[in-house]
Amino acid sequence: MKVMVERVTDVVKLPVREDDGHKGTYGTVLLIAGSAGMLGAAILAARGALRGGAGLVRACLPDELRTAFMSAVPSATALAREGSPATWLGRVTAVVAGPGLTAEQLTGE
Repeated sequence: MKVMVERVTDVVKLPVREDDGHKGTYGTVLLIAGSAGMLGAAILAARGALRGGAGLVRACLPDELRTAFMSAVPSATALAREGSPATWLGRVTAVVAGPGLTAEQLTGE
């Protein structure tokens, strides 16, 4: 098996943050994720969004997973995944849906 290794020399850098910027300046990601036994996917997605420069990550999770999620990602906020999805969408810049959801949760069946 032949393996090709290529050195990366041009890495796109995130823009420098403004001195007077705050979390609202840098966008809000709504993360609809997680299910029993799949909380790790929600944690990884939230950490990735924060690392990628999101100002605020709001994770929409089953209620029983919120405490564990907040322990793993204290920089994010968590809300219970209940009610209409329209109520979760207030003031979000981007939506990530799917990490750690079951097929039934994705399709609504």
